Amino acid sequence: MKARQSKEALRQKGQREKLIEELLNNRLQLYKRWRKAAPEEKAGLKLLRDELKQTLVKLHRAEQIRRRRKRKEKETRLFFQDHLKYSVCCWTKSEAGNSPCPRKTWSSASRANAQTQSKIHH
Repeated sequence: MKARQSKEALRQKGQREKLIEELLNNRLQLYKRWRKAAPEEKAGLKLLRDELKQTLVKLHRAEQIRRRRKRKEKETRLFFQDHLKYSVCCWTKSEAGNSPCPRKTWSSASRANAQTQSKIHH
């Protein structure tokens, strides 16, 4: 957990993340003002809070999409760096022995693939 926190501490926040943080603080301040406000002011403050909430929803959704895209890019990069190591990492211990094809066909297929690759490179 500490390693993850230190990585996040080293990484600077992006523009959208800073804006989300600022809007969350504004929402908290608006809520505090709403609690202390007179009844006639509460309606206006509620409208401001609702507008702020919609903006936050859009920003959070965009940030989630960005994170998902980054994760997929990383997985793709790792796959192309070493696809065998990647496939071993993807299988959990319970799935490790449950390959859909028998071991013999898998070995022969990988040997045939290796022979084809060696012919291509020579």
